[in-house]
Amino acid sequence: MNVSETKFRLSKEKVVKIIKKNPNFYSSKSNAINTYILVSENSNLITFDSNSEKADFALCLEELKKVIIIENKELFTQKFAEVTFKIATRLKKSI
Repeated sequence: MNVSETKFRLSKEKVVKIIKKNPNFYSSKSNAINTYILVSENSNLITFDSNSEKADFALCLEELKKVIIIENKELFTQKFAEVTFKIATRLKKSI
């Protein structure tokens, strides 16, 4: 399994970790295969699974031992936008 991993420190309390299995991460859902993003914030992990038919957004607690599925697509879209904006801002500053 070829997994690329990148970490960004956004603040003293928040570390964002992206794990990608597929280079097509930013493509449409139909083209994405097993692609997800993990956001670690105060020991909580937020998982975005672009391949899941059941839900687009899962809140994973206790290092993925407990998973709470959130099927609210508006919430997923909002959270995904917030995370990607922060990552893009951080990348822009680091260049």
